[in-house]
This record gives sequence, C-alpha cells and structure tokens, in this order.
Amino acid sequence: MKSETFDAGPLAFSGTTTAITLFPPYKFQAGGGGAPFLGGAEIHVQAQGATNAGFEKFDASFTATTFLQTSPAISKLSRESVFGAGSVPIAWAPGSDSIVVTVSGPGGSATCKVQDSLGKFDLPRSVVTAAIGDVDVDAVPALTLSVARQKKDVKKDKKANGTLRLASVRPEGWLELVTVSTESTSFHGCSSGEAFCGSTCAALSSDPANCGACGNACGQYRSCAAGTCQTTTAGCSKCIQTATKATCAAAVSACNADNACTDLDQCVVNCSTPACDTQCRADYPTGTATHDAAVNCINAACKTACN
Repeated sequence: MKSETFDAGPLAFSGTTTAITLFPPYKFQAGGGGAPFLGGAEIHVQAQGATNAGFEKFDASFTATTFLQTSPAISKLSRESVFGAGSVPIAWAPGSDSIVVTVSGPGGSATCKVQDSLGKFDLPRSVVTAAIGDVDVDAVPALTLSVARQKKDVKKDKKANGTLRLASVRPEGWLELVTVSTESTSFHGCSSGEAFCGSTCAALSSDPANCGACGNACGQYRSCAAGTCQTTTAGCSKCIQTATKATCAAAVSACNADNACTDLDQCVVNCSTPACDTQCRADYPTGTATHDAAVNCINAACKTACN
C-alpha cells in the first residue's frame, strides 16, 4: 500500500541561531557549534502548506525555553553521591517551564518530571538502583545523568485539509513546538569487589587504608587480608627498628650504656620459659629498671604492629 503523508509543506524557521529550512519528511540534526536557538528567543515558523493532506499555510510565533544551568554542575557530582547511598542531589537556577531528569544505565532508563520553579530535586536511590540493574560480576556499572528544561507551546488555530484513505482529516489542526535545553554527563562506577570510599574506589578486602570498611586503616607496618587488619613479621621487625632509633632512642641508649642492662637483655633473649626470665632478672638486678623502660617503650610503640 502506498504510504500517505500529512505535513505542512516546506517549513522555514527564523529567530534561530542559524537558518533552518525543512522539507517533508522533516528531520533536523543540530551541529556541534551550539544551540539552534537563544534562551527565551522568539521563534517564527512559516509553512508553505501541504500539497495533499495536511496543514494550510501558516506563520506562527513561539517563545523558546531559557537555558538550563545546573548548580553545582551535574558534571561536578562525586561518584560517591551517584553510586553511594541516599538520593542524588540535583539543583538548577529556577525557571518557569518544566524539568525532566533522566538516568540511564545497564538496567534501563528512568525519567522524573519536576517543577522548574523548585530549583532542586533529590533523585531517589531506588531510581538509580533500577537504572544500574543486575550487572555481571565483572562489569563496571556506568550511568548517564541528564537534566533538561522543556517548554511546549501549542497553537490550536491552524487549518487542515485534504483526504486520507484510512482517516478523516479534521478542518482544525494543532501545532506543537517543544524547545529543550539539556545538560548531560556520564559516571563510571567501581569494579566488582570495590566500594566507593570518598571519591575513590577501594578494594575493601586488601586496601590497608580501607580494610573491611571505608576509613578503617590498619596503620603503619600492618597489612589487610580478607578485609581484616593483620600483623606481619616484617612489619613488626620494621616497627621495632624504627622505635629503637626514634621514639625509644633515649631509653635504648640508656640500656646500652649500662652493662647490667645489656647483660640482662642478652640473657632474656635466649629464654623460652617464664622461669628463665625470672632467673635472668635475679642475676642482673641492677639492670632491670633500665631494661624494662626500654622494652616497655618499644612494646607501646609497636603494640599495633606486633600484636
């Protein structure tokens, strides 16, 4: 069956930033040089009229929407606010048209319509979660967030004529023009097994700065394994060496300068039982206080690293 068209013939637009003339079937592809209209511009649409079925010639005027400006810009939203917990805060300079917030991801797209004059909207976490969907374990979730200001003008005084085989043409037609100003940006999430800690992705199972949970730091000389802070022999030894030369340097020097203290230290190093330790202290009683001061200092400095 031969297709039939219902159009308004050639269309010419004025009040736009560049000359636009369209012929049926209508299609317009904006270039990368900027918006096709100015904010709040008066746009005139002139139609020559349909050859067959469609609108009679007309000359109609519309007022374009004003430019959208999010504040702060949605491109400045942190990944933590987008992929974390809670709603995603979106704000813009208020206007008098309508706002459409769209979030798209592996799970699909969701659209929320908002009153322009409010100037803000908290995108619900449930909507973001639905857009992320059930991604594969090795996939990195990605989301696209767009905020658009829309203005729709409808003219109901246009005339139409002609005949169509499958439908009746009403003598009165409506003409609708929608102008849109949009901001859009994309966000990439963390890989599988990672979580947002601040604005960065962290592997909670192995990151010593975020071990098991964001902000749970294992501290110097300790490692993170399976989400738990753990002591390592190398870390403990390094801590003792550092404490000997820094925090406990004075106490260690005092012991080194005391023969009884060094003899006691050499004795207890070779002990493997409490009885042996007690005997060493009995053999070198004058070095006990100095020895204990150095040992207690090192134990306190390396309590986390060696326990």
